[in-house]
Amino acid sequence: MPTPSCPAGTDWTAVAAGSLNPADAATVLEHAARCSHCGPLLKAAVEDFADELTPEEEEMLRSLPSSTLAGQSMIADSLRVSSLPPAGHAGWTSQSWFGARPELKFALPAAAVVLFGVGLVATRHYWQKPSPGSLIAQAYSENRTIELRIPGADYAPTRARRGGDTSNLERPGSLLRAESAIADGLRERPSDVALLDAEAQADLLDGNFEHAIEIAQRALETEPESAAALLDLSTAYFLRAEQNNGDEHDYALAIEYQSRVLTKSPDNPVVLYNRAVSEQRAYLYDRSADDWKHFLQVERDPAWLAEGRRQNDALLLLMKRSGRSDAVPAEDLPQLSQALRAHTGRRGETDWPGTRDEAYMNLALEHWLPAVSSSNYQHGHEEQENDGALLALSDELSQKHGDVWLSDLLASPHTPRWAEGVRELSVTVRLNEEGDLAQGVLHARRSLDDFLKEKSDAGSAAAAFQLARALDHSQMGDQCLPAAMEGLRSIRTHRYPWVETRIFYELSTCSSLRGNPAAAERFARHGEASAQAAGYPVLELVGRLFLDGVSSRAVAESDSWNRMRAGLHDYWNSEYPAFCAGEFFADMGFAAKTEHLWNFAEVVDQEALLKNSEGRDRVVKASGHASVAQAALAAGDARLADVEFGRAAEMFAALGKDSQVAHATLEIERASFELRQGWLEKARKRLEDVRNTLPAVGDQSTETLYHETLGELYLRSGKPDLAEEQLLQAIRLIEKGKNSLSSETEFLTWQLDKAQTYRLLLEIYSTRPEAEARSLAFLEWYQAEPLRVTPHATRTLAYDPLEQEAIPAAGEVVLAKRLADAAPTSPILVWASFPSELVIWELDRSGVHRVQVNVGAPQLQATSTRFARLCADPNSDLKALHRDANQLYAWLIAPVADRLPQSGALTIEPDVPLRGIPFAALEGPGGSYLGDRFAISESIGLLYSQIARPDGRITQKSVALSIGDPSPGELVRVNRLQRLPDADREADDVAARFDQHFLLQGSRATLAGVVKLLPRVQVFHFAGHAVMRGPEPGLLLASGPGEMQPSILSGQRDLSSQDLHNLQLAVLSGCETAMADQGMVDPGSLVRIFLRSGVPRVIASKWRVDSRASAETMGNFYTRLLQGEHAPAALAASERAIRSNPSTAHPYYWAAFTSFGS
Repeated sequence: MPTPSCPAGTDWTAVAAGSLNPADAATVLEHAARCSHCGPLLKAAVEDFADELTPEEEEMLRSLPSSTLAGQSMIADSLRVSSLPPAGHAGWTSQSWFGARPELKFALPAAAVVLFGVGLVATRHYWQKPSPGSLIAQAYSENRTIELRIPGADYAPTRARRGGDTSNLERPGSLLRAESAIADGLRERPSDVALLDAEAQADLLDGNFEHAIEIAQRALETEPESAAALLDLSTAYFLRAEQNNGDEHDYALAIEYQSRVLTKSPDNPVVLYNRAVSEQRAYLYDRSADDWKHFLQVERDPAWLAEGRRQNDALLLLMKRSGRSDAVPAEDLPQLSQALRAHTGRRGETDWPGTRDEAYMNLALEHWLPAVSSSNYQHGHEEQENDGALLALSDELSQKHGDVWLSDLLASPHTPRWAEGVRELSVTVRLNEEGDLAQGVLHARRSLDDFLKEKSDAGSAAAAFQLARALDHSQMGDQCLPAAMEGLRSIRTHRYPWVETRIFYELSTCSSLRGNPAAAERFARHGEASAQAAGYPVLELVGRLFLDGVSSRAVAESDSWNRMRAGLHDYWNSEYPAFCAGEFFADMGFAAKTEHLWNFAEVVDQEALLKNSEGRDRVVKASGHASVAQAALAAGDARLADVEFGRAAEMFAALGKDSQVAHATLEIERASFELRQGWLEKARKRLEDVRNTLPAVGDQSTETLYHETLGELYLRSGKPDLAEEQLLQAIRLIEKGKNSLSSETEFLTWQLDKAQTYRLLLEIYSTRPEAEARSLAFLEWYQAEPLRVTPHATRTLAYDPLEQEAIPAAGEVVLAKRLADAAPTSPILVWASFPSELVIWELDRSGVHRVQVNVGAPQLQATSTRFARLCADPNSDLKALHRDANQLYAWLIAPVADRLPQSGALTIEPDVPLRGIPFAALEGPGGSYLGDRFAISESIGLLYSQIARPDGRITQKSVALSIGDPSPGELVRVNRLQRLPDADREADDVAARFDQHFLLQGSRATLAGVVKLLPRVQVFHFAGHAVMRGPEPGLLLASGPGEMQPSILSGQRDLSSQDLHNLQLAVLSGCETAMADQGMVDPGSLVRIFLRSGVPRVIASKWRVDSRASAETMGNFYTRLLQGEHAPAALAASERAIRSNPSTAHPYYWAAFTSFGS
């Protein structure tokens, strides 16, 4: 067992290899000579290296004094003496040496091993060349060009690079030697993770962060959890953020990957340093301070320790200057009152923060106004202070902000009903601040009623706002909108911008709850404009948050991240209340979750929780703990998830009846967490407790989640029949709620959100004997759900799993025949991946055949992702590529190979993990490609083929629209894109093949021009740049007249409403045109939109294609197409022609394009 004195985390292989610095090596070697735990570890490591000695190394060892017995004995004696206790040590002479100090039994033999180790270390330092990693660490210290650290590098001050690129003569010689060694090594071992790590680090020192990202990702394909590659990737994203003026999304990515390393190595000082710096850049100051504190506890290098201490001190000083608190103790009220009155007497004062007037408004509502309305109000000194504060504030608001709300309220006759309205308003404000929403609604209604009867517009407006706030926080969108409109009516003839702004924001929220995003954005803009005009900075900042939520197509888009960053910058640089930061952090956490950046979400949710804890809203605090728990669960931090789930549950339970829905939902999520941890009995007991509360909760969403989670519990417990019953009940509830969906986008969003429930039921059906047809029918029924709202989508399988729960054997036969009738004439393969197995269906005219393969989803996902990446990189390791191509063939094709013809057409329907791979590049026995045998068509669902128009022949007389490179200077500059001269030549060539054609290139390739011509053509060919990731995927086009930015032909916005009834073929010869963030169910997927519009055939790419190879592929494709071949066969033949050339034999050049359709 290790002792307390054992050096923690020592890599004994590194000691034996000589890669530690001499001082550290001497310390651990001396310890190993005396330690019964560490000595054997060093011995084993030394022996490993001793086996590999070269003749020169052996000769060098024999010449060392430590190689002789006499020399070893002499040094061992010195080590033994150094280990003796001081003279006179009590108890030493009363016990035998071996009895008193058992650890010294190993001392003399270990000393010999150490001596041999010292000699070996010295020999290796003498003979071995420095590794690329050590050379890069040396280069970093000689000329440190980046702020973040790399492992093994000594401290050096950062040196700014001036004058653009640096010549080789100015770069450290160690870096040049490292790059030469890396290049030599990668030629022999292109997938060597250590060499890829060194290459990425060299790129980082050169400022080439884009290439570093590419190399680090390649290393992760070989070793998915490589700490070195994750660290390189994080540093590259940090540098890209710095280059792009502080891009918050890239900082988030940096922190995500740093956190993944720290999950396994929490005391790594290099990564702690880097994350602390990244968090500070992202305005996560509290998280950064925690990491600096941890770093200072674990760092041992004096120079880096001093640097960390300097950074920590600077951060703490910054946070101190920005310090604030929302809580105002009662004893401070007189002092605050005096400060306000003194300020109003000094007009033009410059050190009065603009946010302070809004803080005083909150004080007035909760503390000063109730005192005025009290029936026991006396006009003593304290009351005079209170009156003076109110008058001073009303004067400040009127003079500085043009706001007479408080003046009008105070000028109203102070009748008993007025006083009661004020008291009820004050109580409502407190209740809403504390999250007691049910009571808040009750008291707000009373206040509003009193003020309406008093005909006090000022009072009515404030009460209506508080009522709307309580209702919207209670998710009562239908009721909050009328309440907010009542407030708006009360102020229509008054100048009340503080109340008006808040009412507009509530109207925005209420409109969102009612599903009216256009109104939500309109009201938010009115509110922000009102706050800006009146000079209310807090409300203006809140407006930014509202607008970000209602105007962004997706919360995770780049502009949205940077708006959140700008809000946090303002927060830390002025006296904004903590809830502002809490809201921005919570929004950022939500954005991170939409992108599955779970580690970053955990970090930022903790920051949000910290800021929101300064407020009094108990619901917000409880929800904050729940949010941290959910992020921690997804990030794999089970300990934190368990703790935070427990805290949230306690807080929701304390809130009582008002939080029943939230509490029940949280308990179900806890059960789901326990289920994933394998704690089945704990999950069962928790769900049993929840079941008793469901009738009182009365929430359909919570009930659905309960049935889904209980169904999964039964499934994992080996009770599929009980699981089916629960999952069908969950699906019935989901389908009931789905009836309100009216657009295809809503259906697709729903499909993404609810996929887990349907997949669990599919997993049951897929393993049930004699349910081959039923399982496939269920899958196809689910895939086709968005077609409900698609015009001309009338044909179905006449199958509804909710009405046909029990299908007899005869029914299976009928269902199999329906599937066969719906299928294309060629065989079709369908795959579904589950946690522990893969299921394959082969469908042909003879019926349905199902096979189960023993490969789980995680392994299949990892191999598929790696294979797609290897294919998309022309410099990838061909040995690794062929290995994965063979493995995927063995999993996906071999189990059903005996049912397939030797050649011809093949339709495939891949599951989500498989949609990025080029199936034509899978390798079967003998090294033949699948694309050599089959013309492959990829389907997005069997029933989509039923709405496609007949796949008519394309001839020279077909009308074509061909678009070339629309990237003049502005498009290139704004998007950092390259001109595509090969794309222009490709577009010219395609257009020239048709008698009737439209050719749009350069500035003529505008959105208006394309949209106008699309309904008239049979062939649409696009050769240019595409942006297929992010909130609005589409094809990049030239700017229209008067437009400053390039346009995007968006599938969701521009194609969904287009009349494409003439279109027979769409060829998207751009980068990644087959891809989208959420695959084929992404609302913006161009391929899906063309297919659901009835276009029978779409050709699109799965990665960034080589422009010249693409042009050649398309030339061959159109030649064969116009000779009468079908599109899949023409594409397959074109691909074979490209790979027959040795210079373009790598799949990167020929396998990118896929034919979609049936």
